[in-house]
Amino acid sequence: MPLRPYQSDIVYVTARACAKDKRVIMQAPTGAGKTFIFAEIVKRHLKKGMFNRVLVSTHRQELFEQTAKYFDQPATLQAGDKIKPIHATAPILMTMIETLKRRDFSKLGKFTLAVFDEAHRADFNKVLAKLPDTTYVVGATATPLASSKKHPLKDYYNDIVHQVSISELIEQGYLAQPLHYKAQFDEKDLKTRGGEYTNSTQMEKLGNKIVYENVVDLWRKHAEGKKTLIFNINKEHTRAVNAQFLKAGIKSACLLSGDPERKAKMDAYRADEITVLNNCEIATTGFDIPDIECILVNRATQSLPLWLQALGRGSRIAPGKDSFTILDFGGNIDRHGMWHLKRDWADIFNNPPKLGESPAPMKSCPKCDAILFGGASKCQFCGYVFPSPAEQEKQKVIGYLEEVGHEDVIGKNMNQLSVNELIALEKSGKYKPSYVWRILRTRGRAELKAYAKIKGYKNGWIHHQAKMGTGFKNYKVKV
Repeated sequence: MPLRPYQSDIVYVTARACAKDKRVIMQAPTGAGKTFIFAEIVKRHLKKGMFNRVLVSTHRQELFEQTAKYFDQPATLQAGDKIKPIHATAPILMTMIETLKRRDFSKLGKFTLAVFDEAHRADFNKVLAKLPDTTYVVGATATPLASSKKHPLKDYYNDIVHQVSISELIEQGYLAQPLHYKAQFDEKDLKTRGGEYTNSTQMEKLGNKIVYENVVDLWRKHAEGKKTLIFNINKEHTRAVNAQFLKAGIKSACLLSGDPERKAKMDAYRADEITVLNNCEIATTGFDIPDIECILVNRATQSLPLWLQALGRGSRIAPGKDSFTILDFGGNIDRHGMWHLKRDWADIFNNPPKLGESPAPMKSCPKCDAILFGGASKCQFCGYVFPSPAEQEKQKVIGYLEEVGHEDVIGKNMNQLSVNELIALEKSGKYKPSYVWRILRTRGRAELKAYAKIKGYKNGWIHHQAKMGTGFKNYKVKV
């Protein structure tokens, strides 16, 4: 296949950067054809010198198998293989990084170029240290953020090539348009260890029957029937969420490490015999199924690479598919920004302290609930037109009482208001839903039922609220 224009640009700029700086990070978004790009770099390097040799290393078996297809009979070194003469002489040697770390590197001969796929992973650092300064190194990754903030990628590489963004690839028709939705998530009380939220504290928030039911309900609302990949917290969580989908009559399965039926499930998923595939920490890289239509992230993460890699599984275009749905249950959109937010990877590479980049302002469409960038004047999904700044200012002057519809609520205490009046105040943004819920819980189950009926909430929400605390500050309504 011929290179796409942006792929040709990346190949050219990477070669120029290597000639100058030897060790270069090549950043390309998930779905941009990263493997195809560095395979072209390898082929061109081999043509330049008859004694040139290339080392290509990946960290996952799926990536290894996919990458091997791009080369003509490469020598391979895998777990359990003994080092043979071919491994020290073949023009291309392909290895898994864990295998490479356990072998006597000196027996593999000299390499003029080394390519590491998913180079942001710390696994490659020990091998990098064994390569002589004369070896060109290309670290390919969609997310050039080191897994350890103490050892940023700029400690191992001299430059970064960043030629095309996700939003540009969407505009050019090479990636699918994302449609974001998010559920309410309170990250208070989440604990961290090693820079990531602990599984145990995540399970306290997301590992219960009410949340499981809510996941299925919201999936049905926004993505029913779509081929879906779900990222869960751990194996226990994955099995429980899968069970809830099966209970709802949806074709669902678990993809877990060590599962002897893993290949059979993957084949069934590819053949559309399974609609929803649940996994935890398996399908973030090397999982190339273009017709996935929905990514459901049922966990919280502090890792921007993990967030982007997960969403990238649904980004590829396919026949009849030009968009995909993102359902976020872990507050990740608020934490990291939307998938296609334009990020300055060169700045992030050169200035590691800026890893906690603040997301661009966002807002939700009041008609279809889609998440949009803050500056959007029209919803690209349902056509809703947002009020102009002048109209918004007029609404501010009118005040939230316009939505309540009863001027006589001014000066009243909150315990004097009806359920409808409380809902209107909540909708106006003057009072948080959690405050309104506390008022209703104090009044009793009948008021909770009335509220749930208007809002369309299930009985599970009522039962959950009834177990929560009561009592509230009885504010007076002000203009």
